[in-house]
This record gives sequence, structure tokens and C-alpha cells, in this order.
Amino acid sequence: MKIIGALETIETGAIERTESECTDYRHGIDALRRLLPDGVRLLSVRVER
Repeated sequence: MKIIGALETIETGAIERTESECTDYRHGIDALRRLLPDGVRLLSVRVER
């Protein structure tokens, strides 16, 4: 399964898309959160199977 996240840079408001391959939804979300640098927040998450 693929977890797709929309990320926002807090200072500039720029929005990016990132993807993570995983076997479990919870692990995919955790992986996205671990990769977030300071000053970036996770706006939304979508799953593709």
C-alpha cells in the first residue's frame, strides 16, 4: 500500500506531496511523521492500495 501525504512548510505556506510504501497504514503514517523536518506539518494523508 502507498501512503500519500500533503506537507506544508509553516513559514512559507508551500505545499508538497510525499509518498511512503508500507504494508500497514499505521506504520506508513509513523514513517511520514518521522521524516518531517522542523517547520513542516502534515496536512492530509491518503491511502492507495
